[in-house]
Amino acid sequence: MNIAVDIGARTVRVAASAPDGTSRPVELPGDGTGDGMPLSGQTADSWQAALRETYARVGGRYGPVERLVIVVPPHTLAARAAEAAEVFAGLPGGGPAVRMLGTPVAVLALLRHHGAVPAGVHLVGDLGAREARFALCAVSQGTVAVVASGHATVPGGLGDAFATALLERAGLSFAVSEHRQALAAAWREDGVGARLLVAAKRATSAGQEVYGSTVVLRVLGREISVRAVLDAWQPVADAMDALRERVRAAASDGASQDDREPLVLVGGLSRSVLADHWFPASTTRSRLPGQTDPANAAVLGGALVAAGLIDPGDRFPHSLFVQTHGVEAGRLCSAELLVAPANALEPGGPPVFAESGGRRVRVRTAPGAARRVRIGVRASDGGTRLLGPLTLPSSPGVRYHAGVRLAADGTAHLVLRPADDAGPDTEYPLGPLPATTEGARL
Repeated sequence: MNIAVDIGARTVRVAASAPDGTSRPVELPGDGTGDGMPLSGQTADSWQAALRETYARVGGRYGPVERLVIVVPPHTLAARAAEAAEVFAGLPGGGPAVRMLGTPVAVLALLRHHGAVPAGVHLVGDLGAREARFALCAVSQGTVAVVASGHATVPGGLGDAFATALLERAGLSFAVSEHRQALAAAWREDGVGARLLVAAKRATSAGQEVYGSTVVLRVLGREISVRAVLDAWQPVADAMDALRERVRAAASDGASQDDREPLVLVGGLSRSVLADHWFPASTTRSRLPGQTDPANAAVLGGALVAAGLIDPGDRFPHSLFVQTHGVEAGRLCSAELLVAPANALEPGGPPVFAESGGRRVRVRTAPGAARRVRIGVRASDGGTRLLGPLTLPSSPGVRYHAGVRLAADGTAHLVLRPADDAGPDTEYPLGPLPATTEGARL
């Protein structure tokens, strides 16, 4: 069995591929509302414990897991990859083949599988119980690169804070699970979304004195007005506005964005009509396929990757080279050594080494004192950016194979492996690789 797992604030979602080439949620004990398997008291505060319990329950009900995709927020990729390795270390047969996948890449995998996603920059918003996460993703032929991402919250969480404020207005408590479930049920009632939008429009245009008291929700017999909903939503909206602008400013070395990139919203809070209408009407929306629950979008995309139905395209789309020096006709000259071609580096994958004629190139560091070298990133259009510099020690007489390894979190490392296998690899951190070569330095 091949599955994807998405561990949230209070529940775990699991999905697998279906015979028709799509993906479906996998039912686990306690998943009676479609919101995933509730985390137990022993797992609620430990991501590793939740992963271990989920793996055991899936295996106990459906049999061995061969390939496992774990969907996590982009900024947690490195830490979660290390924690997952600890969970499966020592299992018979080495455990499943594990692949970490960032949430925005998983969401875009779902959209790409069900229809063409145009090339260009896409904004993926993940609105959860604890925080909001936004990522600008550059989509090209066969590749998806996270250009910039960020996360933000408000005191008490994000979706949690919104729910807490609504329940308090009704004299109820977020700490009581029955109250939370009743609020969720009230949101699912027919006509609630349409009624809220009409009442919100009237309350903001004509003034709260006239329409602000309109009742839009009833929870356990308690009434909640449109003004209470809008007041509870405002801190959430402010946090998301600030985050969106911060992510946009971080993209392309601060280059401004035109606010017209296609947007897709996922996560539990994105079910709310307020989230759906939070962006300007001019915003282009990328809709999820069919009746997809936005809270399941990421794990469904991960399940497609686990089944091999789609390549997530998260390989690095540009080539990397090292600026080197050599001797020609007795004269010192500069040259470039291609280390990794475009689309060769995969997050969490093995190092890619420089080759010539199908064989790895043997290089040596400069004799004498330590020498600084630069690593270059070159796009298909010729745009180039330089990273580093790195300071490499002198190792007289030692030949190396030069390579690059892309960690699960997207950070790169220059790898020097002794050509005669006489010692371990030596790695030099390069930091995050740029998804674009705009603002090139030649």
